[in-house]
Amino acid sequence: LAGRPIEDAAGAAQAVRDGIVADLIDLTLRELFRFGWMQTDPNFANYRWDEAGGRIVLLDFGAVHRVSGEAAEVHRDLLRAALDGDRDTMRALALRVGTITEATPERHVERILDMAEMVFAEMRRPGLFDFGTTDLPARLRAQGEALARDGMVPPPMRMDFLHLQRRFAGMALLAMRLRARVPLRDMVEGWV
Repeated sequence: LAGRPIEDAAGAAQAVRDGIVADLIDLTLRELFRFGWMQTDPNFANYRWDEAGGRIVLLDFGAVHRVSGEAAEVHRDLLRAALDGDRDTMRALALRVGTITEATPERHVERILDMAEMVFAEMRRPGLFDFGTTDLPARLRAQGEALARDGMVPPPMRMDFLHLQRRFAGMALLAMRLRARVPLRDMVEGWV
């Protein structure tokens, strides 16, 4: 298939980069909420950019996983809670998927919820989210390192949820690499 490495789009015009990332976020949301199948390996080599054709080429479908109805429901509920700033629901959903357990010390639970709030506070902002200027990864890394220093041992999480999280993180990294600006809140609100 025609195309260049997706990272080559980093040199394209802002509108092109924004369009690529918006299309990939839209695809991710459709995979999660409509198709029920998701390609969960966000390695940049699995995406190519066909500049002449104005399209993104997807490769390597060996990492496609079924998205259960439960997983889609949990993520829809999580996005709804995130948009509403509903920390209690986020806590309940973290328990449901195993991000935390009843045995997780409260100080660790609060820090994990604070980290989720960092992500979702960015997503709640109206207008364009600028992936090129966000310092969110550095702030999350600092909080994660503080958790580790405090002895946090992550509980075993369900693989189906880990696969989805891997894709979401990969899309965010690609959006940062391309320095894209997209109406993230508007894109997510359309699905919840």
